[in-house]
Amino acid sequence: MTIGAMFVWVFFENLGKGAYTPAGYTGVINYYIKNSHSPAAWKLVLGFMSSHAAMIAPGQAAMELSLGACSRVRPPWSHSCSSAAFGSRNWARPGFGNYWSP
Repeated sequence: MTIGAMFVWVFFENLGKGAYTPAGYTGVINYYIKNSHSPAAWKLVLGFMSSHAAMIAPGQAAMELSLGACSRVRPPWSHSCSSAAFGSRNWARPGFGNYWSP
């Protein structure tokens, strides 16, 4: 349940910062590209995400909110959603939980 609360919290925090707009998302991703110590292959993935921010930013917003809400419900879905949330938080999101972030 804690990870679900974190996803909902992060969703509203990023929404307030404008991180789910194409310009806001591009700015965040470009910051990670410039300032992280990621391998070049990961920076290529980030560059792709940045160039498709109009599509990826709302998708990330929907993922964060839905995983947060889904992780707070009772089984049978809560375990699957929590596992997906944990994986996304530690691997999919650039710079957050990423071993190569500054």
